[in-house]
Amino acid sequence: MKKFLEEAPLVLSVLHLEFSKIPALSVMTQEMSNFLHQRMIEEGFAERIDSQQEVVEFAFNGTTNQPPQKQTTNVHRILFRASGEMDIVQVCDHALILKTTNYTCFEKFHEKFNGAIQACIDVIPNFDKALLKSVGLRHVDLIAPKPGALLSDYISSEVLPMSLSMLDTPLERHGKTFTQSQVNANHTLSVIFEEIPTKQGQVHKVLPDNLIEADPKGGLIIKGHQWWRELDSPTYGILDVDNHHSFIGSPIFDINILDGAIKNLYIYANQVFWGTITEEAKSAWKMKDI
Repeated sequence: MKKFLEEAPLVLSVLHLEFSKIPALSVMTQEMSNFLHQRMIEEGFAERIDSQQEVVEFAFNGTTNQPPQKQTTNVHRILFRASGEMDIVQVCDHALILKTTNYTCFEKFHEKFNGAIQACIDVIPNFDKALLKSVGLRHVDLIAPKPGALLSDYISSEVLPMSLSMLDTPLERHGKTFTQSQVNANHTLSVIFEEIPTKQGQVHKVLPDNLIEADPKGGLIIKGHQWWRELDSPTYGILDVDNHHSFIGSPIFDINILDGAIKNLYIYANQVFWGTITEEAKSAWKMKDI
């Protein structure tokens, strides 16, 4: 039996695979990109979008007081988006990323990811000989209480920011908590919870800042729920659970090793979510066993 919410708060799920750079992806020929597009069409990702992503890196020197050195590079990536604009695959020379705002269950999400990987194996020379570096699973839930409820009714006090109840005057609070756990030598779990004031009783921010797509051509539709526009609670929250597995020793690509790591990440992400929301939230969002 698995728990299921009919009105789930999940707004975005991301699977992010990092591998060693593949020469064929660094300078992709037109013929190869067309073949990859054709395979992605077969996997349900029919729309192709060529995009540039700006990556900013900072280098810190701990021995001097010099300001950090900033380095900006542009990474070419190809996006393949599905009908409905709620699922998208990103491919670049060192990463493959699947994002969805239409998550139904882990098994279907994982199946889509493996389909995108198989498309790359079929088309890109030596893709299955790349070295595995890391894989991440990230779930973002928007915790918006239904009318008549407060945020504290839906979410564990473990993750809520300070209430500042010692202050007399009413405040518009905006808080954030961050907790990180080293699950084992190669698995890190991060939980970020952001409490956000409503605007005229409505939700106005639905994603963490670092997950907002910079290229408007490659965005996804988030449907949301009707009660997001009629909140009684002065605040709502964004629960961001980020699981990261590093492949020690950089093994050669092996789908079984990769699948095992992803399934383990899901187990921990699932435990955090169900352990963070309250019984009142489960009832409000219509929990069922399936």
